[in-house]
Amino acid sequence: MKKWFMRQYWRIQQSQTLISMAFWTATLTLLIWPYVRWRPMFSGSFLACPRLIGV
Repeated sequence: MKKWFMRQYWRIQQSQTLISMAFWTATLTLLIWPYVRWRPMFSGSFLACPRLIGV
């Protein structure tokens, strides 16, 4: 019985890294999303400007 509990404890420890990475990814995404969402949208006319392409 003790061996079974120790094995379960070890499995939880091993999966803790993956769970932690998932939580950090979700947290950082939710923190950064308002800044990324409101950035200016890319338009095709941006590349058509002659000064930018050096013509």
